[in-house]
Amino acid sequence: MFKKNQTVEIPYVNTPNICSKHCDSAGYEYFQLSSRESCFCGNSHPADDGAVRIDDIKCSMQCSGDANKYCGGVFKIAAFRIGKVADRTYNCSTDCECYFFPKHNLSKIDCSKRNLSDPSTIIPDLKTTSSSVDLILKDNSIKVLPNLTSFHITSLDISNNSITTLDAELLPKSLKVLFADSNKLTTLNDNALRLMQSLDVIMLSNNPWTCECDLLKNLLKYKSKIGDLKKITCTSSTDPFTHMDELCEKWKINYFYLSITLGFVLFVCLLSVYFNLHRTAWLYMRNGQCNSCGLISMQHANNTAKDSEEETFMQRIQYDELVLATDNWNQNRVLGEGGFGVVYKGNWRHTDVAIKRLKAEGVAEKVVNMHTVGNELLQNPSKEIMYLNAVKHDNVLSMYGFCFHSTGSCLIYQFMANGSLEDRLQCKNGTKPLSWTTRGNIATGIARGIQFLHNVETPLIHGDIKSANILLDSNLEPRIGDFGLARTGPLEKINKSIGFDVSHVCGTRPYLPEDFCKNKKLSTKVDTYSFGVVMFEIATGLRAFNRYKNYKYLKDMVNKHDTSSIANIADKSAGPDPFHIFEVLIHLGKACVVDLAEKRPEMVVVYMNLQNYLSSKSDVNNVEANSEKYNKNTSNAQIQLKVGTYLQPIVIDQ
Repeated sequence: MFKKNQTVEIPYVNTPNICSKHCDSAGYEYFQLSSRESCFCGNSHPADDGAVRIDDIKCSMQCSGDANKYCGGVFKIAAFRIGKVADRTYNCSTDCECYFFPKHNLSKIDCSKRNLSDPSTIIPDLKTTSSSVDLILKDNSIKVLPNLTSFHITSLDISNNSITTLDAELLPKSLKVLFADSNKLTTLNDNALRLMQSLDVIMLSNNPWTCECDLLKNLLKYKSKIGDLKKITCTSSTDPFTHMDELCEKWKINYFYLSITLGFVLFVCLLSVYFNLHRTAWLYMRNGQCNSCGLISMQHANNTAKDSEEETFMQRIQYDELVLATDNWNQNRVLGEGGFGVVYKGNWRHTDVAIKRLKAEGVAEKVVNMHTVGNELLQNPSKEIMYLNAVKHDNVLSMYGFCFHSTGSCLIYQFMANGSLEDRLQCKNGTKPLSWTTRGNIATGIARGIQFLHNVETPLIHGDIKSANILLDSNLEPRIGDFGLARTGPLEKINKSIGFDVSHVCGTRPYLPEDFCKNKKLSTKVDTYSFGVVMFEIATGLRAFNRYKNYKYLKDMVNKHDTSSIANIADKSAGPDPFHIFEVLIHLGKACVVDLAEKRPEMVVVYMNLQNYLSSKSDVNNVEANSEKYNKNTSNAQIQLKVGTYLQPIVIDQ
């Protein structure tokens, strides 16, 4: 980060545009984003604070988008000089730079300049370290690395040694940063290429690389990970120092002539596709069905050029790959089952994935495999493919691809190790109860994801926010999934007609507001209501639908309690709650489930409430002090909500 005495932090939901505007107005020269949650302004160059600059061509290409995302990796953060281009005053300039900043809880073991030839002597030091390790072995005489696979090393510096081969089988899977410059590497074998797949950053310059086109091809394949790509040279019998971008000059010239031939072939292919599409449309009109398409595409707005559009494609995966990934749909791999079909855990291309195998409708050529209740349309996998392909966010479930097959369509997602929020709240399969701090963080992450959907250029309404559709990764970070009911729509305006009319009500009844069920007007406030019910579930550990004495829904049961009795329904399995997170969730939830849609807060307001409150209570060393400060008398707990504006921090009175 920038030096603290030259830094101002702005806790907004950030984009480069918002962040740079605030930094510029405050008179700072640089800005940078941290986890898309905080904006930092400063006048000192990050390199002055000991940070290591890393070249990353994707960074400067994406300045108008989510900058930190394109800087790549857990060790890097984006820093920008504030742009001064006339028509893009508050956009970042093309001077986009990525820097290494050390992670917390990282132990450094520095064994540099010890004239080591046998690095196995450092093994005892590694065995005594329980945290993640930054291992420095540079400036020695090491020729071969020892087996380090049993240690949690995240950064390894082996620069300026005599290593001739990079071997993935000797390095730990936790490794993300590797400095291998100034060694005796000549080529990249299969083990080295496999290693590069798992890294965030690697340095490879000042090695005697052999001038081969295959080497250049492999380097370009991983160019976003190679921090010193422009400095890499190779040696040959005619020229001992050849820059990589000068390799294969002959082929560069031939590409011009080759492009003419390829252009003609492409033209013929496009004509073939054009006539095939017309034939498909005719078959659809005649038979009421269409042939399955190899790619699902959608039109979406381009953030960098207004009114321009481009097609986005989602990868189609072969059915045989999924059969192999699931051991031929082995029942031991089943994660869950519902009306839509079965979800399997698979290992696809050496990656754990969740494969949703939808029930077949009997016609393989149907591109859209839809699920219905009676005659009411409920889910559209093709629409889910398009939305998840267009929306990329830390709190939105990632989709890798899809498959259409005669036995049923499949959707392939990122695997979430901790399952659904619903299952965790019910402690399914013997899982441990979630603590109050974890519950608060989960609620904040969900709100962050929903407000992102609502605040893109064309707002996206999820339409089915519920605990079963919130998935938790290995760090219990929430991801919003199941976009089968999602719709795009305009932002509603206060004191005007809210939302837009829909032909039928879709969703899960306990999570839907009464006004939507009656009037069939869909807006972002439907998601707000649903999130309020989810917060009740997080706070109480109870299901949204059950018979609680005289109440059918959890929402009704919670609303009957006043401040004097509300603590009776807290989930006791969550343990002590010194920060009163239960009260925050309940009061925010009640604000979200009010009857009138226009009275419900915007999700960005809900998110800021949660974020501001939890960040103010994040110092675990103050648990005892806070426990004494906030006694049992919480009847005056109040949450200040200001619809449509960023609100003041939540205050819980004594």
